[in-house]
Amino acid sequence: MRKLFTIYLLLPLFAFTQQVKTEHSPYALKDFSVYFNGSWENDTAKSEGMGQGTRQYELILNNAHLQVSNKANNLSQDKKTMVCYHQDIGVFSYDKSRKKIIYREFTSEKFFSQYVCDSISPDKKTFIFHSESFENVPAGYKGRITITILEENIFIEHFELAEAGKSFQTYVKGMWVRKK
Repeated sequence: MRKLFTIYLLLPLFAFTQQVKTEHSPYALKDFSVYFNGSWENDTAKSEGMGQGTRQYELILNNAHLQVSNKANNLSQDKKTMVCYHQDIGVFSYDKSRKKIIYREFTSEKFFSQYVCDSISPDKKTFIFHSESFENVPAGYKGRITITILEENIFIEHFELAEAGKSFQTYVKGMWVRKK
């Protein structure tokens, strides 16, 4: 009986210590922005084939937000020329009330997505964003963006989608290299 009582007494303490703190400090966006600010390029593995992309991150509005402009090209059907298939603009901001980084994205395909950063690794090299809302996307879809910093001038971005009731599937995964 004494052992059982001790387990019940310590169980809440153990459970509490295992919880992951998901709040981000106001400096999380600043640290994120300092790394990404600038021009990037990549070769992308897309679910339909290979492509190339260029991206520009820029601090805007008195350095309060980080804007990203993205353009990606894909091989034409005949695989002889590159054609534009996607453009987007987005803004990263810090929500003081939720203590989270928020990402809002508008695409040339007329989609709007809003993501919240649910997880930042202790070494601040991996950021995981989950979708909060979509416009012009079928109901029930979910999105996830995982950004992993490999080194000073290289990061990997992994974009996944899930239809209602289904598991996430890779849509685009690419390695981005800072332009010199």
